[in-house]
Amino acid sequence: YRPTNSDGDNFIFEYSTDGSTWLSLVTVASSTEQVYSVSLPANTSGTVYVRTYDSKRSWGLISLDNLYIDQMYIEYESTPGPPVADFSGIPTSGPYPLLVNFTDISTGNPTSWSWDFGDGVGTSTAQNPSYTYNNIGTYTVTMTATNAYGSDAETKVDYINVTDQSTGTMHVSAMSVGRTKSAAYYYGTCTVTIQDDVGAPVANATVYVTATGPTGGSYNGITAADGTVDFQTATGLKKPVGEWCFEVTNVTHAVYTYDSGSNNATQTCESGVVYGTKNGDLALIPDEYNLSQNYPNPFNPATEIGFSLPKATHVSLVVYNLLGQTIETLVDGELSAGPHSVTFDASPYSSGIYFYRLQTDDFTDIQKMVLVK
Repeated sequence: YRPTNSDGDNFIFEYSTDGSTWLSLVTVASSTEQVYSVSLPANTSGTVYVRTYDSKRSWGLISLDNLYIDQMYIEYESTPGPPVADFSGIPTSGPYPLLVNFTDISTGNPTSWSWDFGDGVGTSTAQNPSYTYNNIGTYTVTMTATNAYGSDAETKVDYINVTDQSTGTMHVSAMSVGRTKSAAYYYGTCTVTIQDDVGAPVANATVYVTATGPTGGSYNGITAADGTVDFQTATGLKKPVGEWCFEVTNVTHAVYTYDSGSNNATQTCESGVVYGTKNGDLALIPDEYNLSQNYPNPFNPATEIGFSLPKATHVSLVVYNLLGQTIETLVDGELSAGPHSVTFDASPYSSGIYFYRLQTDDFTDIQKMVLVK
C-alpha cells in the first residue's frame, strides 16, 4: 500500500525470467493495505526476477511517496507433465539395405512409443526399434512419446539417407588442416574424411599422411564410424613460421580398394586445398583478395597474419599502433598469386591494440589485433 499519492502516480510490479524482458504483474494504487496476487504463465521455469518502479519514469521526475511491502512470496507446485520426445539413429546414411538402430532419448518418463520410419511402410511401437530401409531415398522419421499426462512428437526431416550400393572403392572426401596450441607450443592438425563411391563413410580405413611446414613427419591412423581420422604433428614450436600442409600418401582397408583418382583432396594446407585429383589442380589461386584475422588473437608475443592474392602483385603489409604510427613493415615487395602467411613477433612492443593493413594496387584492408603480455 501507499499512504499518500501526492505526485499522482502508482507503483508497478513486473517479472522477468531473463533479467531484460519484463512483463506486468500488478499495479499498487491503494492507500490502504491490500493483498495482491497474480498467476505466472504455466511452465514458467528457472530464475524469476521481480521489480517495482514508479509509473511516471520521465527524465527528471522523482517519486515523492513511499511504497510499503509487508510480505512478498511465490507459490509453486511441481506436477508431472507430458514427455519431451527425442531420438537418435545409427547410422543415418549408407547403401541399401540399410539397417538403422533407433534409440529413444526422450525425457519425462514416456510409457509408450509410436514410430513412423518415413518410407510409407515401416512403423513400430517398440522403445528402441531397428528398421531396414530397402530402397534408395531420403526419409523423414517421426517418433511420438506418451505417458499418463500427454504426448509429444519429434520429427527429424530428411534424417535417413539411403544410397546406392558401393562398388567397393573408397577415396579422400575431405581434408581440413589447422593448428592447435598446447602450453606455449603450436602444432599442425589435420582431419581426413574417407568415403566410399556412393558417399557413405568408411570406418576402419588406415590413412597415411605426410606433414610439412613449421614441423613435419609421417603419420597414420584409423578412421572412426563417421569416416574421419585426426592427425597432429609430434613436434610443436613456440613461434611457427609459415603454414602446415598435409598430404595423404595412401589409404588401406580390409575390404575397400583405394581409388586415389577420385580424391576430392590429396594435399591441403591451412589456407586451403593444394591438389585434388577429382577436381584437378586447384593450385591455391583464390578468386579475390582477402586479409584474414590474425591467429591467435589476442596473442603473446607472436601471431600469424594470413592473406590471399588472386594475382601476382606488389604487396605492402604494415603494422600500426593506436596513434597511426608505423611500427613494423612485414611485407614490401612482389608476391605470387595464392595464399600467404607472415609471422608478426611483438616481443619489443607493449600490450595494447594494434592494426595491420594490407595494400596492393587495387585492394586495401585493415584488421585489428590485441597484444596481451
